[in-house]
Amino acid sequence: DLPTLPEAWLRAAKRRMGALCAADSVGTSLSNRRFMTAVFLFARRIRRMGAEPNLGVLMPASSAGAIANMAALLTGKAVVNLNYTASREALRAGIEKAGIRNVVTSSRVLKKLEGRGIDFSGVFDGVAVHHMEDIKEQIGKVEGLSTLALAELLPVPGALALFGRRTGPEDTAAVLFSSGSEGTPKV
Repeated sequence: DLPTLPEAWLRAAKRRMGALCAADSVGTSLSNRRFMTAVFLFARRIRRMGAEPNLGVLMPASSAGAIANMAALLTGKAVVNLNYTASREALRAGIEKAGIRNVVTSSRVLKKLEGRGIDFSGVFDGVAVHHMEDIKEQIGKVEGLSTLALAELLPVPGALALFGRRTGPEDTAAVLFSSGSEGTPKV
């Protein structure tokens, strides 16, 4: 029996808690322990976003983007990574086709993209936009430390039960779209 992606990741991460898990171009470097803690904290918030099966993620390749993706997978959602270089029409079509009602992004990233002339007006109509920075601000020191302790102490089945949602290896993990360069993006 194949494990789900979150289960396989947790099993590997638990074997080497202090090992490097994620690093990005802005200098963020996270061990498995810190990455796991962040994923658990964000998964708690993603679970509250709604029951729809898909979650939009509009983030560059970064440790924060990896946290958002793994937290979504842990909660049983299929990840729909939205291509911020696509046209407004292609982004909107992707959001509609995937039935996305919630998008996780970063206010800093959106501001930087808008500064480069990328226009998101109308793209997120009818969609709740959740900024990673705002989600992080909701996390207090006590919750952060207690979640760190749980990441360290809980066995994989306990962590999956507490922070995850039961899924199977046959369930959809991600929804991918073509670039939409020839019209509407295709699933």
